[in-house]
Amino acid sequence: MVRGRKPKRIPLPLPPEICALICEEIGLARKRDLLALCRVSRLFRDQVQRLLYRVIDFSKSGPKRLESWCTAVSRSPQLAERIHTLILELDPNIALSSNMAKLARALAKCVNLKELTVRDGSSGRIRTHSVEYPSIQGWVLNTCKFRLTKFDNSFFNTSMLSQFWNVQCDLRLLSTCHQGDSFPFHAEQLPNLIGLVVCGMRALPATRPLERIELYTYPLSTLDHLVPALVPYSPTLDTLNLLHNLTEWDATQTLSIFSHVALAVPDLLHFGFVERLSDVFSYLQDVESPADIPFVSLSKFRRLETFFYYSHNTVEFVDHTTGELYDLSHPADLEAFGRLAMNACPTLRRVVVAYALHKPVSTRAAKPKDPDVVCTVTRGVAGTDFHVEHGTKFDFSKTSMFWRS
Repeated sequence: MVRGRKPKRIPLPLPPEICALICEEIGLARKRDLLALCRVSRLFRDQVQRLLYRVIDFSKSGPKRLESWCTAVSRSPQLAERIHTLILELDPNIALSSNMAKLARALAKCVNLKELTVRDGSSGRIRTHSVEYPSIQGWVLNTCKFRLTKFDNSFFNTSMLSQFWNVQCDLRLLSTCHQGDSFPFHAEQLPNLIGLVVCGMRALPATRPLERIELYTYPLSTLDHLVPALVPYSPTLDTLNLLHNLTEWDATQTLSIFSHVALAVPDLLHFGFVERLSDVFSYLQDVESPADIPFVSLSKFRRLETFFYYSHNTVEFVDHTTGELYDLSHPADLEAFGRLAMNACPTLRRVVVAYALHKPVSTRAAKPKDPDVVCTVTRGVAGTDFHVEHGTKFDFSKTSMFWRS
């Protein structure tokens, strides 16, 4: 050792567990700091990649970013193996391009993928599974070896994924764009399925003990068939979302569905109701006001914990016992409306009520500043106090309890 020179200190490597804790503490909200850690050591780089590649979301990305990702994971299988959750929003025209083959190669590398969402990019803010022409490119998934637990699909044709369904033994939550008159799976397929999203009541499997159902209902025979369709699941069902399509024959029956649900499945824990209004029937907006307060039916639920209601059609409600009129387009009335729902059912812990502000018929009229009026009422620990939050956009995916882990 040279006299006067300090000995060179070699830093001791941190255990992987400590590196992981540091990265978790920084979090995905500070991606720049995480990327800076990649240059510190290989251990930090591994932990940062684990965080950054665990959830990949292309729901708001263009085709170029998706193509770049496909190339990256195809060349680096170790990155693909880290992916746990993948969200894709595909343009229907992708089936006509070479990008579909690139996507297939990338998906084949994601051997540890557990949660997959593939949406039709042409759908609106409230997602729909009634896709008119679902993709027949089932070969994209049929050769994949991952075992999913959640699959949210509004892009691929269900019947074109026969090989894929045969190996999905761990799948618990599933949505499909199947529009047939029967459950599209064999008895030996999807043995662990507990939650299903379907476009019609006839596609529900009466022999499966489902715990969660998200159902797209249509007007003409909804009330006649809703109770018989739901009763078989009464012993097991804890979550129900109804996305109801409004038409000119349907304007007065929407809220009467509440009492039918309470009759069929009184032990629900989570219930949500969304009015879906197509452009074809846009003239129905507000025509059914005022309507009776619907929350008497909520008192018939024995264990209900969360409830949400998103209205497109009915803006005014009247309480005949007091003569009070509630206009859902006004935040103060919306809050009072939410409190009424909470008081109607003592087991409720959270209520979300929202009203869609509509586009004006005249092009000269002022457009609404915000898309929705939203109010969330949460019951406090004491049970008698309420916490209230107001918003301007109803987020169905965050409000719904169907996809919860």
